[in-house]
Amino acid sequence: MNMLQRNRAGWAASIALAAVLGLGAPVAGAPPPTAPLGTESNPAGSCWEIKQVRPDAPSGTYWLWTPELVIADQFYCDQVTSGGGWVLVGRGREGWSPAASGRGTTADVRTDVASVDGFSPRQLPVATVDALLGDLRVDDTWVRLRRATDAAGTRWQEAQFQFGGEGQPGWTWQFESAMPVTNALFDGTPTAGGTGARFGSDTNLAFDVNTTTDAKSGWSEGWGITDPVNVLGGSTSGSSYLYKNGTQVTKPFTQVYLRPARFSSDFGELPAEGTPAVTRPAVAKSESRWNPWGVSGVGPSYDSYYDVEVQAFAEGDGVMYVGGNFTKVQRDGRGTDSVDQPYLAAFDVGSGEWVSAFRPALNDQVRSLEVLPDGRLVVGGEFTTVNGEDHQGLAVMDPSTGDVDDSVTTKLLNRVGTLLPSVWATEVKDGHLYIGGKFTHATSARSTHEVYSRNLMRLSAEDLSPDSTFKANLNGSLFDLDVSDEGDRLYAAGRFTMNGSVDAVSALAMDLTTMSQIPWTISKSHDVYSLQGAVLAVGDDVWLTGAEHLLAVYDADTMQVRQTWLSHNGGDGQTLVADGDTVYAGCHCSENVYEGASRMLEWTRGTSNHGAVDQIGAYDSSEATLETAFAPRFTTREGSGVWASLMDSNGTMWVGGDLTHAGRDSISKRWTGGFARFARADAAVPAAPSGLKVVSDGVTASLSWTGSPEPGVTYQVLRNDRPVAMTTDTMMGLPAEIGAAYAVRAIDAAGNASASTATATP
Repeated sequence: MNMLQRNRAGWAASIALAAVLGLGAPVAGAPPPTAPLGTESNPAGSCWEIKQVRPDAPSGTYWLWTPELVIADQFYCDQVTSGGGWVLVGRGREGWSPAASGRGTTADVRTDVASVDGFSPRQLPVATVDALLGDLRVDDTWVRLRRATDAAGTRWQEAQFQFGGEGQPGWTWQFESAMPVTNALFDGTPTAGGTGARFGSDTNLAFDVNTTTDAKSGWSEGWGITDPVNVLGGSTSGSSYLYKNGTQVTKPFTQVYLRPARFSSDFGELPAEGTPAVTRPAVAKSESRWNPWGVSGVGPSYDSYYDVEVQAFAEGDGVMYVGGNFTKVQRDGRGTDSVDQPYLAAFDVGSGEWVSAFRPALNDQVRSLEVLPDGRLVVGGEFTTVNGEDHQGLAVMDPSTGDVDDSVTTKLLNRVGTLLPSVWATEVKDGHLYIGGKFTHATSARSTHEVYSRNLMRLSAEDLSPDSTFKANLNGSLFDLDVSDEGDRLYAAGRFTMNGSVDAVSALAMDLTTMSQIPWTISKSHDVYSLQGAVLAVGDDVWLTGAEHLLAVYDADTMQVRQTWLSHNGGDGQTLVADGDTVYAGCHCSENVYEGASRMLEWTRGTSNHGAVDQIGAYDSSEATLETAFAPRFTTREGSGVWASLMDSNGTMWVGGDLTHAGRDSISKRWTGGFARFARADAAVPAAPSGLKVVSDGVTASLSWTGSPEPGVTYQVLRNDRPVAMTTDTMMGLPAEIGAAYAVRAIDAAGNASASTATATP
C-alpha cells in the first residue's frame, strides 16, 4: 500500500473526531505509570498487540491507532477465541450493506455486539477496515464469522475463510461475488471452497455460507445458511437470531472479525521534521443533498430502460436545466405541489428550488442539453414540436422563459430509414457546436442546400448553421461525444461500426486539425454486443463505457487500454463526468465491480481489485483505480440507473436517471425525484500549528504551541510513536516521560490532518 493509499484509507476513520480531553492542573508527585496498552492515551496498533502485551486482558472495547487511521478510536476486541486478537468490523442479522461506506459509526459497531438490539447490521467503512489492516492484504488473511445456529442465540458456529489468488488487496463488503474462496474452516473442520457468493459444503447444512440475495433468501443480504426445509427454525420474528423470509436461505445473526497483527513498534518513531499532511480523497460526499424539488412520471413514449426520467443536465447563469422523459415537477414523493412540466425544467443551482418562470412545452423526451457562450440553451432529443412549433430533434431557447429563438433556422433531416431526426449529444468548443444522434443532413438560412454529415455534425455556435468542412459518415446512432480540452480531438460513442469506409466499431476518434480518423480498436467484453454509451477525454486519457458492463480507460497518445472494470449485476455504462483527477462513471449497476477484468462471464480473470458500485462509481484517473471513498446508495424505479451527470459551478455533482431515493447517510435514504446532488467533500489540508514548546518538571510535561489560523480545528498531540491526546486548546499538560519527543498537528471536521510541527523535547 503506497502513501497515497494509506492517506486515503485513513480519512473515513477520522471523520468522527476523538472527544476533547478535559485536563485539569497537574498533581505533584512521582510520574504516574504509563497507561495500559489499549487505552486512550496509549492506543495499541491492533487487538493482537494487546493480546501479546496483556495476555489476561478480557474481550471488550479498546483504543486502537494506526498511521492510516489518523485518529485513535475504540473497537471491540475478542481476546479469547482461537488465541484472541480479533477486531470486530461488523455485526448484524439480515440487511447487510455492500457499500464501501458501511453502515453506522464505529461506536455503533462496537456496541450491541451480540444482542437482539444489534440485529440491524452495523459495519465499519471499508476505509476504516483498510486502515486497521495497513499493508496486510485481505487475500493473505483469514476472515472470521461467528454465527448463531439457533433462534435463541445460545449456540454459535465459528467459520473462517480466505480469498484465493491475489485479487483482493483491500477490504470489501461486496461478498456476494465471483471472487474465489479457496480455504474454509467450520468449527475447525476444513471444507470445500467456492466463491464469495457461496462456499463450504453443499451437503452439510452446518458447513455452508450463502451470501446470495434473491427470492430464495427473501431478498435480504447476510451471511446465510442454505436451509430449504428450515431445520434451523428461522423466522421473521424480531427476537429470533435466525432470520428467514425466503424459501431456501436462513440469515443468522453474525459477527465479522479480522486479525491484523500490527504492533506500534512497527510504525516507527516520530521523524524530527514531523509527520506529513493527510487528506481525505478529493471526491464527492457519499451522502446526497436534500432536494426541495424533483421530477416524476414517465412520458408516453417510454419503451425501454433508455427512456428514463432524467437524461441530461446543463448549467447557465445559476440555473440547472434538467431534461429527460419526466412529466411533472413536485416537492416530494407524495406529489406535493405537483405541476405538469414534461421533459424539461429548470432548478436553482444553489438551492435546488424549481424555477417556475422557465416553462417550455415539448412533445417528447429530451436527450441532451448545452448552454451556448451567449447563454442560450440548446435542447436535443426526440421531440418534434416545441411550444407548438415544428422543431425536430433540435431547438434553441431563451434561458429565462423557454421561448424558442426564432432567429435559428437550422433544421435536421434524416434521409435513412423512417425515423425522424434526433439529437442525443451536444458540446460547445471553440465557437462550434458539435451534435450527435440520428440524422443525415442539416439546412439553415445560411446553408439552404442540405449539408451532409451522418449522425455527427458540427454547427456554428452563433447561429447553428452547419459546417460543410466537417464530415462524418457513421452507419449507426451516436449516443455521446466529447472534445478534448485542447480542442484538437473529438471522441464519440454509440451503436455504429463504420465511418464511411473505415472501421469504427462503437467508438470514434477524430483529429480536428486534419479532419482525419485516428485508429482506435476498443476493448470489448463481448464478441457480439459492443455498444458504447459514454466517452470522456480527461488529461492524457480517454474514458469509454457501454455495453456488457465494461468501463475502460485508454492512453490518448497510443489509444491502448490502461485499465478496465467489469460491473455485475447489471453494469452497462451510460454517463461519464470528471472533477479534477476523479472520473465518475454512471451505469445501471448495483453490485460488484471487478478491476482489471475485461471479458463478460469471466468476472475474476485478470482481477486486481474488487468492490461495489451502486449506479455510479468514482475512479482515480492518474492511478486508474476504483475510489471507494465515494459510495452513494440509491433506490431506482426499475433499475435503469444513472444516465446523466454534471459537476456544477459550486462543486456539486448532479446525477440523474430513474432515481427515486438516495442515501442521506450510511443507513437511511430520502426521496430524490429523478436526480440526486452530491457536494464535493472537503479535501483541503488545514494550516499547520507551529512553535511547539515542551517544558517538564519530571512529573508533568507542559506543551504549548501557536495554533492554526483555521477555525474549528482540533489538535492531536503525538508522543514518540502514537497519538496521546486531542484538544481544542493550544496548551496542555501530560504525564512526563523520560526521553519523549512530541509533535502537534491540526485536524479539521472532515478528517484532514495538517503536517505536524517539528518534534520537540523537554
